[in-house]
Amino acid sequence: MNEDLTITLLVIIGIIVGLVGLAALIAGAVNLFSYAGKQGFVGLAAYVACWVFMAPIMATICIMVGLFVLFVIIRERWF
Repeated sequence: MNEDLTITLLVIIGIIVGLVGLAALIAGAVNLFSYAGKQGFVGLAAYVACWVFMAPIMATICIMVGLFVLFVIIRERWF
């Protein structure tokens, strides 16, 4: 019985961490896309080229930027 509870809690924690990671990826990608859009066509072309040729690196950068963006949003709304 105790082992089932432990596995269930680990699965729930894993799902929550995965959803936060997905939200951070999307928030970071949107933030970087808006910054690239401010640079004009060259910025958007560089953004797309980075996703095409360096997808794992861009995903990591987007997650890091997204975690920062989510932290700022939470800090502004709750504190």
